[in-house]
Amino acid sequence: MGNRVKRAKTETATTLYPEWSSFHGELCELIEKWMNGHMEQNISEVHLISIPVSERGECLKGCENHHMDWLIENDTNYDVTLRIADNRRMCLPQKSAMLWSDISLWDALHRYTYKVIVIDPPWPSHSVRRSNSYQTLQLSDIKGINLSTMAITNTVVAVWVTNSIKVIQCALECLSEWNVEIDHLIVWLKYSDNNQLVCPLNSTHRKPYEICIVGTKSVSDAVRPSLSQLLQRPIKIIKSPRDAHSRKPFLGDYLTSICKCDDPTSRSLELFARTIYPNWVCAGNEVPAFNEILE
Repeated sequence: MGNRVKRAKTETATTLYPEWSSFHGELCELIEKWMNGHMEQNISEVHLISIPVSERGECLKGCENHHMDWLIENDTNYDVTLRIADNRRMCLPQKSAMLWSDISLWDALHRYTYKVIVIDPPWPSHSVRRSNSYQTLQLSDIKGINLSTMAITNTVVAVWVTNSIKVIQCALECLSEWNVEIDHLIVWLKYSDNNQLVCPLNSTHRKPYEICIVGTKSVSDAVRPSLSQLLQRPIKIIKSPRDAHSRKPFLGDYLTSICKCDDPTSRSLELFARTIYPNWVCAGNEVPAFNEILE
């Protein structure tokens, strides 16, 4: 009985979802070759700089206090402390700003332009819906995000996606609407404490990686690539342990290093953020989740 169930699940993944199987099969093949020492021309590793923040990420979730729904800025050269609900305190890093709100109040972000924009949407997900770990958005909500006045020529835009083909295609559609030409992919390989991938590369149900699509704001209409064309772009590999659920590695320094935007007044922005970083504007309804000051 167990073998019959296992075969049925495998057939579901490979037969009923051929696009998923084809896309991830090709990507896994590229990753496996790279891991085995084959020097693939378009794959290289990126080493990120770690920024220490609080280890706790749930304690501030859902706190209602007077800091919510306002764009709060710290334009000083030092970190400041904000008091929040239940006598808790959070750190607002130097030269940073936060907008602790949902997507409906993000018009305040349009007062700036940005040289780097990172977007980590709460994509619709069956597993998240079952666990009720956080609130997700519909694809139509994410398509409605307006970057028209925030992204300028040569702004680097990075969008984290799930491994769902519908989500990846939606992200490609959004990037095309925003006139962002896709430059490369970042693939975050997630490792466990024993330095092993969190699951096999050839797993038919989940993958040990997450993908971030990176592009540059163009002056002309951007070309939307197909899924197969997407994998022909250069791939940057990040290797790091899995962190708190849905928390991604900080890409800020890397993205800033490749940015060719020459506007000295532009800033860096993360949408759907869960951590506030120095010199960044961060927005989301869980934005200070990892900025609590622990006693």
